[in-house]
Amino acid sequence: LGLIKQERVTGFPGVPTIFAALGELKSLRDQDFSSIRYVTNTAAALPLKHILLLQELFSGARIYSMYGLTECKRCTYLPPDDLERKPLSVGIAIPNTEMWIVDEHDRR
Repeated sequence: LGLIKQERVTGFPGVPTIFAALGELKSLRDQDFSSIRYVTNTAAALPLKHILLLQELFSGARIYSMYGLTECKRCTYLPPDDLERKPLSVGIAIPNTEMWIVDEHDRR
């Protein structure tokens, strides 16, 4: 994490389990993360607890709550402007992605 300050890193990707572990590190509250402009996640949707933590740690960053299986990476995202209104949403399809819901018989 020291390299974030040293290299002036602008983006910080992670998964919910990593963000949960970071939340346990009390020393992070004293770190300078002002260079971070955006935070993204993959795997599972972000729990509200993690969103609040990320907003605290990276107060100047836009949080892109994303969702996607490991096998296909991110397929949806919640625009940062919608985060407060719909914090538990997995969002909308990323640009140039087609998505649909199917039933147990593969019908749309």
